[in-house]
Amino acid sequence: MLDFPAEEWKNLPNLGAKSVSELLGVLEEIRTGSSRFSLVACRSLPTATELIPTAPLPEKPQEKQFSECIKNIQHYPPESAPVRIAAQLDKLYVERMGLNVRAVNSLKNGEIYTGLQLVQAAPEELRNLRNMGAKTIESVLEKRSELLQELECAFQVESHLPPQPAVNGTDGPGANVDVDAESPLHQFLLELAQFTGLQPGFLWKEAIICRSENPEAVDQELISCLWQREYIRTTSCQAILRLVDGHQFGISTPAILSAMPTYTSGDVLDGLLSELESQDRIRIQGDLVQRRLPTAMEFAQNISDERTKDFLLSKLRGETLDEIGRRYEISRERVRQIIKRALSRRPVLMEDRYLALYDRYEFSYEEFRLAFDEPRETYNYLDMIRTTKGERKPIRDILTDESIPENYRRKAERAIYRQYVTIDGVRIKKQRPELARYVVQTYCRELTTMEEFLQWYQLLLETIGASEDPSLALEVRTYENKLSM
Repeated sequence: MLDFPAEEWKNLPNLGAKSVSELLGVLEEIRTGSSRFSLVACRSLPTATELIPTAPLPEKPQEKQFSECIKNIQHYPPESAPVRIAAQLDKLYVERMGLNVRAVNSLKNGEIYTGLQLVQAAPEELRNLRNMGAKTIESVLEKRSELLQELECAFQVESHLPPQPAVNGTDGPGANVDVDAESPLHQFLLELAQFTGLQPGFLWKEAIICRSENPEAVDQELISCLWQREYIRTTSCQAILRLVDGHQFGISTPAILSAMPTYTSGDVLDGLLSELESQDRIRIQGDLVQRRLPTAMEFAQNISDERTKDFLLSKLRGETLDEIGRRYEISRERVRQIIKRALSRRPVLMEDRYLALYDRYEFSYEEFRLAFDEPRETYNYLDMIRTTKGERKPIRDILTDESIPENYRRKAERAIYRQYVTIDGVRIKKQRPELARYVVQTYCRELTTMEEFLQWYQLLLETIGASEDPSLALEVRTYENKLSM
C-alpha cells in the first residue's frame, strides 16, 4: 500500500473522496512513524504462484514487429525516413510526451530520457521500473507503441515502396514525406492524431499515399488531400460528435474549428458538419451546433402501446389529465401513472437541453415561445418532467446568471424586455406605476397641476403606441392622492 501511487487511489472502485483522504492520512502516519502502527522487517511468505518459475512476459506481436525497425536503422542511408524519424525521437524528451509526472520521473530514474531510448527499451524493462502504478505503466507502453508505429511506418515505406522520383530534392527510395518537426504537415498530423484518436503511424501512411499521388504537392495541398481520405473524415466526424456531446446547450462552429488541427479550413469543417447533418446526427441553428436527438413528440409516436402513446401525445398537445381520463373512463391519477411510467423509459430528448433553465426560472408559455421559438409541445413536456415544484426565480435573473450560456441569455432578453419600452435610451417597464414615475421625474420637476400631469402621461402613451391600452389608464382620484403625498 505504501508503494501504491497516491494519485491512483481515486481510480479504484467503491472509494469516495473521503475514504481516499482517510487512507492517505493513515499511510502518511505509518510512513512517518507517527501512528499507533510500526513498520518491522519481515520476510513475507511466497504465494503459490511465486513458487512456480515464470518466464518474462512476452512482447506483443505488434510491438515486436515495430521493434524490428530499431535493429535495422543502421542499414539505411542517413537521409532515409527511418533514420530521420529516429533522429527526431532522440530529440523528443520524455517531459514533452504528455506523460504524468510520476511516469516522467520513473523513466528518468531508469535512465530513459528520450523517445528513442523509450522505443529501444523492452516492455518488460519498462514494467520493472520503480514507483509506477498499473495505469502509469499502461500509459508509458501506449506512448512507446505510438512512437514505434511512426518508426515502423517509415521502415515499411523504405522497404516496400517502388522507387519514385526524388521529392523536394531528396534522393532515396519511396515518396518520402517531409518530417521536419517545424513543418505544417508534421504539426497537422500530430494534432489530427490527438483530435481523432488515430495512431500517428496510420496518419503517416495516409500522408505517404497522398505524397505518392501528388509528388509535387506542398504541405497545404497534402493536408487538403488527407481531408479527402474517407477514414479520416469518418473519425473526424466522430470526434466532432464527442465535442458536441460535451456541450449540453450546443457549441459554436468557431469553437469546433479552434479544437481541430491547425491549418484546417472553414470549408473542411462545413463539409464535415454537412455530412453529420445529412445523417440526422446534428442540427445547426445559426453558428450553433447541437446533437440531433429525438424530440418528445417523436419519442411518443414510437411507443408501441397505442393507449400509452395516445395518453402522452394528448398531454404534450395540451389536454389535461381529467380530459384524457374521461375519454378512457379512468381516473386522472391512473392517466398520470401511465404517462410517468412511459417518460421514465425515455432516452435523452432534444427538449432536455432546456430543463435546467426551466427548473430554475419561471416562464409562461408566451415568454418561452418568444425567447426560444419552440412549439407548445416543448413547453408542455418541460412542465411534465420538471424536478423543482416550488417557487422559481423570475426570468429577469437569467441575464446575470453566468451559468446559463450567453446565447440562451440573449434569447431570453426577447421575453424579458417585451414588458419594457425604451424612451430616450431609458428602459421602462410597461406598467402604470413605472410610466407615471417616469412622467413625474421627467416633466414635473417644478410645480405641476394634476391636469398637466395627465396631459404628459397621455402624450407618453401615444408616443409608445399604448394610448388604447385600458390596463395603462390612470384612475384620477387614486393618483391625486398619491401625488399629493
